[in-house]
Amino acid sequence: MAVKDEEAFISNNSPKSQYMQTSASLKLGLFFGLCAACIGGGWPVVTALGMQYSLTPYEVVILRVMLAGPLLVPFAFRGGNSLKAWFMAAFLTLLAGATFNLVVVHGFLYAPASHGGVIIPGTVMLVSMLAGHFLLHERLTVPKTVGSGAIILGLLALSLGAETAQNSFKDRWIGDSIFILAGLMWGTYTFLLRIWPVDPLVTVARISGISFIGIAIYHFAVQPEIHLFSMPSDMLIIQLVYQSILVSMVAVLLFSKSVTILGASKASLINSFSPGITIILAFIILKEIPSGLEKLGLGTILLGIMLAIRTREPAVQS
Repeated sequence: MAVKDEEAFISNNSPKSQYMQTSASLKLGLFFGLCAACIGGGWPVVTALGMQYSLTPYEVVILRVMLAGPLLVPFAFRGGNSLKAWFMAAFLTLLAGATFNLVVVHGFLYAPASHGGVIIPGTVMLVSMLAGHFLLHERLTVPKTVGSGAIILGLLALSLGAETAQNSFKDRWIGDSIFILAGLMWGTYTFLLRIWPVDPLVTVARISGISFIGIAIYHFAVQPEIHLFSMPSDMLIIQLVYQSILVSMVAVLLFSKSVTILGASKASLINSFSPGITIILAFIILKEIPSGLEKLGLGTILLGIMLAIRTREPAVQS
């Protein structure tokens, strides 16, 4: 028996076995990251689709916190529970909680979902790079600098494309401006997560809980009337599952697991595919056909994101 145990130990720790385990872990991390990117990329499209069924921005936020708030409560009280920790969580909620979702969804009233799916991550990328450079003294590499310039040029092309577009969005420049504001909010949120010692899962749970309490108070005190149940039942179920379960919980957990396996840089690179997913789904589901300048702007922003997120691995010292 001892001989068999020794043979099993040697087999499990052989270079071939370790390579197979590493390869399997990388594939799993890649799978988790792609699933998170698909969920994130689909969110603008699913939200815009719901708004075609008279779903209001306020009702979208209700769906976002309806299940996520109560279900994540057990995680909210892990770690430090000091007044300072909860004040930090409350401040982060203003940037990435119900207020952020209200801002984003209002943008869909004026601009296509594909714009939101690309402008927001592009703006987040700019905020992260500039804040890292000026506040954390991080070096701006050539790919990051070129990527930043491409994102800015892409935003300009989108704003010019709004003048030539011919569809139902007459004031899409307003929507694009709202998306830029949302990107500034989320970019500030992600930067604060880098400098504040907080646990990502605990933070998400606290943001969901605080948002739930805030929306509940607003609902009963200010706006008790909602029209969610006037929607077709199948669309209501789709919105509830996607908004409150897939986006608010599953995507966060999948991305966190991907970061654990692959590292932050590689996981972020995979997540950068979500804008492309948004554009494809918006074309297929919402029939959004961008104008020539809009195509140029969207493509330039996507290129800028890919360049900006590119990192060079340090050379291995022999």
